[in-house]
Amino acid sequence: MKFIKQIVIYMFLMLSWSMMGQETSNKAEMITTEFVSDSGNIIAYNLTVANKSHFIIKDLASLNEYKLEMSSPKFYLSDKNGMIYNLKTRELHFIDFKAQQIKVLQNIGKVEILKNIDRLIYMDLKTNTLTILDLKTHKSTSFDKVKFFSVSPNERKLVMIDENNSCVLLDLKTNKKEVFPNLDKLERPIKKVVFNESNNAFYLISNSVDDMFVYEVQKNNLRKIGKYPIVNELEKTVIDTLFNSVRLLSNQELVIGVKPLQKKRSEQDADVQIWSGSQKGYTPNVEHQKNATNQIALVNLKTGNWMSLADVNVNLIFKIDEQNQIYCFDMFENDSLSFIDSTVSIYKYDTYKKSKIKINDMNTLSKNIFSYKSFSPLIFFWKNNWYYYDESLNKKVSITANLKDNFYSKYVTYTNEITNNPIGIPLEWNDRGLFFTSENDIWYLDFKTKEIEKKTNGDNKGRSYQIASANYNLFSKNWIWSAIPLNTNNYKDLILHYSTLMNTKQGISFFTDKEKLIDLTEDQAAFTQIKRSKNFIIYIKEKPNSTPKIYLYDIYKRKESLIYDSNSFDTEVEDVLSKYEFWQKENGELAGGILTFPKNYNPFSLQKYPVVVFVYDKKYHKQHTYLSPETLSVSKINFRTFIADDYFVLEPDIYYINGETGNSALNSVNEVIDYFAERYPIDTSKMGIYGHSFGGYQTNYIITHTNRFKAAITSAGVAEIISEYFNYSQYSLQPNLWRYENHQFRLGKNFYQDKEMYIKNSPLFYAQNVETPLLLITGNKDYVVNWQQSLLMFNALKKLNKEVTLLIYENEDHYIHKDKNQKDVSSKVKQWFDYYLKDKEKPEWID
Repeated sequence: MKFIKQIVIYMFLMLSWSMMGQETSNKAEMITTEFVSDSGNIIAYNLTVANKSHFIIKDLASLNEYKLEMSSPKFYLSDKNGMIYNLKTRELHFIDFKAQQIKVLQNIGKVEILKNIDRLIYMDLKTNTLTILDLKTHKSTSFDKVKFFSVSPNERKLVMIDENNSCVLLDLKTNKKEVFPNLDKLERPIKKVVFNESNNAFYLISNSVDDMFVYEVQKNNLRKIGKYPIVNELEKTVIDTLFNSVRLLSNQELVIGVKPLQKKRSEQDADVQIWSGSQKGYTPNVEHQKNATNQIALVNLKTGNWMSLADVNVNLIFKIDEQNQIYCFDMFENDSLSFIDSTVSIYKYDTYKKSKIKINDMNTLSKNIFSYKSFSPLIFFWKNNWYYYDESLNKKVSITANLKDNFYSKYVTYTNEITNNPIGIPLEWNDRGLFFTSENDIWYLDFKTKEIEKKTNGDNKGRSYQIASANYNLFSKNWIWSAIPLNTNNYKDLILHYSTLMNTKQGISFFTDKEKLIDLTEDQAAFTQIKRSKNFIIYIKEKPNSTPKIYLYDIYKRKESLIYDSNSFDTEVEDVLSKYEFWQKENGELAGGILTFPKNYNPFSLQKYPVVVFVYDKKYHKQHTYLSPETLSVSKINFRTFIADDYFVLEPDIYYINGETGNSALNSVNEVIDYFAERYPIDTSKMGIYGHSFGGYQTNYIITHTNRFKAAITSAGVAEIISEYFNYSQYSLQPNLWRYENHQFRLGKNFYQDKEMYIKNSPLFYAQNVETPLLLITGNKDYVVNWQQSLLMFNALKKLNKEVTLLIYENEDHYIHKDKNQKDVSSKVKQWFDYYLKDKEKPEWID
């Protein structure tokens, strides 16, 4: 394997780039932020128009813009240069911002960007040349005839194997190189490299059709550790030969993923599924998880011995914490079908993996268990609070239970689910502690003292603080409990995002390394897509009457600059008038809603306007949402379409009483209508109501219990709860029991505990009360809410001689996807309301 060190000389090909300026299009644009440099001069974002995506880089110093047709590519950017890889075209783009030039390399295969050490590794597919480029100095090292390479997870080491089976281990930080023996002795090509980060040893894995081979390479020596059958008839397992779940365990053992061996079928076997009523879990889901989820086997790297921990008769899920301790749980052990996620009983393996013991004081959801490198106990969320498990005491220890604060998400108000939804994930900070997020504030747990302290004052300021994702990257590796946020950029300060009561205002604050909290910006707007560098942040700000805009904020100068104004064709957006109002009722409960006004609304006129009520759940968190006039009303109402034709659009918050889901919607909608009708010129004799999915169910229920609406539209909504409750979902691979008992429908009991409650909440049983013309919309491939539910409602109303029309879109599911169908349904929604609420001409399709 030959290699040379050289200074990269750019033979630039000039690509299309333009001077800074905003292009104008009449198509709706979507933007997402990607990057801001330390100087604030280089900014990157994605722009999508008419299903075409572009990655855009702006150089604010030279006022140049670089626009590449691709979406969310791999990239490296700094104030001096940039690298963007387009996997679809296999092109690697290099940008020199000072020279204002671009070089493009074609036929580039695997690309690794090592941001921690500022290195780029890429392979030329034509010449099999591997190049390692220092992104700061532009010095490179090239190796020819490379057929395989792998980078260690810590980005320190690189293994390369060339066409002659020569093997090189390269230290990417020091450039120290070790050449190892020829690998001709290997039975098969290498599929996987596993690095030992404590020394220069590494392990090679290959396989034939029948066997897996494991080798150790260390100190110029190649040692075969063992040969293992892919199919183990005795254990009834098969090795996962993708090797994506391989992990080194304490330098002593290699973790290998195995799956249950599938039973062989003959042509004489009947094509039948056997679903067992006594089996834990639901048979289709159990079988799917068995085939989709790896269990664990271990290879002893000293002796070569194989040890399987798998149990093919149980759906065991294995986890390994940051201290290399192995745990497992049966994902269906506590499954009653009443919850989408069930609590799990955790078992811990002993040192020799010969036996396991149950951790008695730690029953929770597996998604709420976290492991951190600098804090050995497992951290988990249970019944509204955070705990850690103390092995020496063999019990859980409270982190937050004694604090006068809420750490669960109040927005998730599903019955019995509320206690299992924490606000955010604990953020490990500089190996010294963890940040936790409560309803209003940020708290800090010190690892050494195990004491927790509040760092913000949101409860007194009427704010809810959250740690912006700009501060961290989510970290995950094989067998880890759950992905965790890590401060990989080693910031010593924090960017915080906050909202005021009922989300009426949002803002961004700066928590300095001296623990001083400084407000940067606040507006009656939504702040999203926050990204940061050391001294700058970028974000998107949007309002109903202002298009989404990208801003650059200088933290130390306290200066905000506009970078990009999307949807600039939308010149009428500033005329949009939208208000969110909320109030406290006599019983102390809140109520509220978003009211968007007709385009020609005149507060001094006596004219009244029709209203379309758009229902789903609570809407206060949507009050700052911008909608392009080009957006179609497919699964929601585009208020721009309706206010342009002088409608009000009202979106009420719905507050629920468990077991009274339908009545909760009815009462909330009526209260909000009455409140706004007293204050604004809403024509209550010309009201329409629209809902999709859960909102469709609520629409069905409301029109069976009140006749105050002159027209209604239900899209993909439930008509009869009992049949849908027992129905099998092709998406969750289990019946919908959980959704009704303890999730969105909030009934709180199973059908046999309170049959009357299920009947009471089913619109179909009250169809005889309907006096509102109803348009039903569904796709005949919808199995989220089974499309037959729309037929049930249609059949009932047709039998009762009610005004009803059903639209069934061929080969569409819970959402309408095809362009022609989206345009059709959006047009028909508008025509339906126009006919019944504005006395326009009756469309032919209605009759």
